[in-house]
Amino acid sequence: MKCPPLLALLLSLAACSDDVQGAETYRSKLEQRWQEVKDYAVEQRDVAEQELSDALDRLDRDIRDLEQRTDAAGESAKAKIKAELAELRAKRKELEPKLEQLKQDGAAAWDAARDDLVDGMQSIETGIEEAWGELTE
Repeated sequence: MKCPPLLALLLSLAACSDDVQGAETYRSKLEQRWQEVKDYAVEQRDVAEQELSDALDRLDRDIRDLEQRTDAAGESAKAKIKAELAELRAKRKELEPKLEQLKQDGAAAWDAARDDLVDGMQSIETGIEEAWGELTE
């Protein structure tokens, strides 16, 4: 299966975040891409591991970008978003050891570990999207 790099898709978030239709397109493509990552066979795990690592890096950048833009928000939105950011950072911190474990695990554990990591990333992305929505209200 030839897939475009996950990182390229994740980078499209910045271009789509201010456009509702673009955000829907981004969400659709992202959901499709997560399913493709879940479908990787064990022999393709090196590619999937790199893409998951790149995706974690992108999540870190998205969280930092959101934090920087939060300073310009109103006080009530700022307080809510800062609480959401703390939760997102905690979730993100939980993913790093999961990725490392994924790299160490044998073929039998690959599916469960991969799915757990992808589900965690999806949860963080949903939180980021919701926090961006708070900024635009």
